[in-house]
Amino acid sequence: IQLFSGVVDLVYLPVQQYREDGRIVKGLQRGANSFTHSTAVSLLQLTTKLFSSIQCVAEVTCDLVSPSQHRRSSPSFQHPADLREGLVNAYQVVTTDISSRASSIQHAAVYNHSTKGITSAVGGVLREIPPTLLLPFITLPKVITQLSNGAQNHLKPSTLKEREEKYRSS
Repeated sequence: IQLFSGVVDLVYLPVQQYREDGRIVKGLQRGANSFTHSTAVSLLQLTTKLFSSIQCVAEVTCDLVSPSQHRRSSPSFQHPADLREGLVNAYQVVTTDISSRASSIQHAAVYNHSTKGITSAVGGVLREIPPTLLLPFITLPKVITQLSNGAQNHLKPSTLKEREEKYRSS
């Protein structure tokens, strides 16, 4: 819908500006600016949805190949207000996911070694390899989603306000 409104502005704003004061160049600038802005916001929204879907598929795959039965609990992040907050959240996602994965490997080694010996510890660590290989496919979409949300809210601050109102009213 935003992309369509940008295309409409690309044509309508020059015509409107020409009717007002005869300056078609000023109208072309306004139309191009509106088109660029709405296209960028639309692409960021599409990117966010695409990478959220990739993350979901990767998490389900990880759950299928993971030897442990516990659910991963990842901290939820507030939607970033701007690109800077998106970068901070993205950094926190990377550090949290890597430390969580490292702790799972360590737990598998320590637990299996204490119950069944060194051979079991090696087996426990080897069983943690498939989920570890999937880690980039889970973490990268989270990072891109945070950056995309930050950029989107930076370009269009009303998006963050709409999202806050939506969750505040429910």
